[in-house]
Amino acid sequence: MTKGVVIKLFKFIILSLLIIVVFLYYMLYTEGGHQRLSTYASNHISNKMGEKIDLKIKKMSLNPSHLDITALINDSLRVELEGFLSLGGRYDIAYHLFGDTINFRGRRLSDNVDVVGKIKGTFDDFTFKAQGDALEGKVDLSLHHKAERDEDILLHLKDISSEKAQILLGQEALIAGKFSLDADVALFSYLEKKGKVTLDLAKSGIYLQRVKSTYGVLFPDDFMLSSKLTLLFGSGKDTFDGWVDTTAGKIILQKGVILNNNHQLNVLYHLDIQDLSKWAFLTKKRYSGSFVADGEIEYQNALRFDGVTHSLGGVIDYYYEKNVLEAKLQSVLLENLFRAMTYPPIMTGHVNGNANYSLKDKIAIINIKSEDARFQNSSAVRKIYNASGVDLSREHFTQTFFASSVDQGIVSYDFSAKNQHSYITLFNTKMNAHKNTITSDFDLKMQDQELSGKIYGSLKHPKVKLDIGKYLEYKATKEIDAFFGTGTTDDVKRKVKKQLKDVDLQEVKGLIKGFF
Repeated sequence: MTKGVVIKLFKFIILSLLIIVVFLYYMLYTEGGHQRLSTYASNHISNKMGEKIDLKIKKMSLNPSHLDITALINDSLRVELEGFLSLGGRYDIAYHLFGDTINFRGRRLSDNVDVVGKIKGTFDDFTFKAQGDALEGKVDLSLHHKAERDEDILLHLKDISSEKAQILLGQEALIAGKFSLDADVALFSYLEKKGKVTLDLAKSGIYLQRVKSTYGVLFPDDFMLSSKLTLLFGSGKDTFDGWVDTTAGKIILQKGVILNNNHQLNVLYHLDIQDLSKWAFLTKKRYSGSFVADGEIEYQNALRFDGVTHSLGGVIDYYYEKNVLEAKLQSVLLENLFRAMTYPPIMTGHVNGNANYSLKDKIAIINIKSEDARFQNSSAVRKIYNASGVDLSREHFTQTFFASSVDQGIVSYDFSAKNQHSYITLFNTKMNAHKNTITSDFDLKMQDQELSGKIYGSLKHPKVKLDIGKYLEYKATKEIDAFFGTGTTDDVKRKVKKQLKDVDLQEVKGLIKGFF
């Protein structure tokens, strides 16, 4: 190497060092440099967090081994950093984050933030600690960041505002209350996770109008809920269990599994509702009694669940998929069905059948049968006996059938109960749930009574229109047979029919009205 080449190389090195020194001086000790450093730091932090972060340096003091910076984050929170910083990239810095406003993701919240902590290490390998007050609760966090992963994460959140947390997460605040969270995570990265997280929601209310606006359901004013969920992740799958307890009932979740990057979920559940009437706000109809069931919930592109309950006697298996709920009834007690639907339990026996309901179209179809149905000794049965002398409690029906469909609040059904000697049939029945009205044809033969006609009017006070001709013919035949036996001439029948035209039908109408 010639002397001239050495001199040129030496000059290049000196010039490069001068440029680096001038650049460092400009960046670290001038206002323009601070602005450029703020922009670089903002972009770097934004890229790391995946969120837009605006960092403005208000004060900076640097020397080869000491850092002292005051900055403003997103025009809201202030941060003060002070500590050791080497040109080799190592640092040991204490910080204080504080303010009365949080500005994040375009959402601005009033909140008293006061968090202190320390960052120690290099840019690719450091420990981070934070402790203090935020979101109306307590925060305690420590972690070790290494390359593209976080290790040994310990996070404790206590009495955090559910409303503020939901807002900062970009969700509409529907729950009003406090929650706590404990996380012990050994490893967390894009490719691998291993640890445990427990979420504990204290007894909380909900924002009624917001829920109604979002989901179209108006919860009662006193509706409260609490919950505890535990998530374990690692070994290629995440598992969870927990419970949700409300003023209307409780559900326990067990053996939950999350697969395929959170796109598939399976969990066993136990549902315990002690008072069905508390769900009237959702069902739009008042049911009574308790309901306990066990089943499985699955989500894979769409929600599906099944279950089984013994709450009504016998067994009810149900299945939900694609907005359709199906149920199969086996030996279910009739009186329990009546009580659940808040109707007087006028019949008893066991029923088998099936039902399905389309949530989208609001159409229900029900088909049930019984081989041992009978009327119970109730006020309705006593009224019928007083009006007509017919004692329904004596009748045991070997063939009972009920077929019904519900479409937009209009209930259509056919009902028949038969044995060897008697029957009662309601057909072409339509009930309007919105207007509380009914129209139905009926046919009845029971204990020396044979009637047919129509029921119409309000459900509470229906009117009865009898087929007079058929009724008089039946009564005439009975009276003639009583006097002369069968086979009497037509002339004698006509005379008896004429005598029966003045019969009082009010008691007969009471026989039919007793059913409603």
